[in-house]
Amino acid sequence: MCCAAAVDNILKALDNGDIALVTLLDLSVAFDTVDDVILLKRWVISYGLNGHALSWFESYLTGRKQCVRYRNSRSLSTMILCGVPQGSVPGILLYTADLLRLVDSHQLHPHHNVDVTQIYGFSDR
Repeated sequence: MCCAAAVDNILKALDNGDIALVTLLDLSVAFDTVDDVILLKRWVISYGLNGHALSWFESYLTGRKQCVRYRNSRSLSTMILCGVPQGSVPGILLYTADLLRLVDSHQLHPHHNVDVTQIYGFSDR
């Protein structure tokens, strides 16, 4: 459901005298804290990913290094132990998929993009 539709539904609930609850989850830091091993296991367990596809994702996530460059200087390279590349849509969406299923199981309504999740629901008085 798009954001405008969510706002419309909330406003209609309030107009009817119902209670509306909205929770905003900012997952932007999640890019830096995703555990690669857990993410790969979740892809296997939750989505049945295996074989070449799993190997491709594993090579994408593991063995990465980073360094800092400033003008003509460069730091030593350091292994990245957790996190997915910034903007990695598959990483975050698949990592948070169980959250969206949990929200749905409680008859709440999620609106999700790469790093922000809005959860809303209604209750009559």
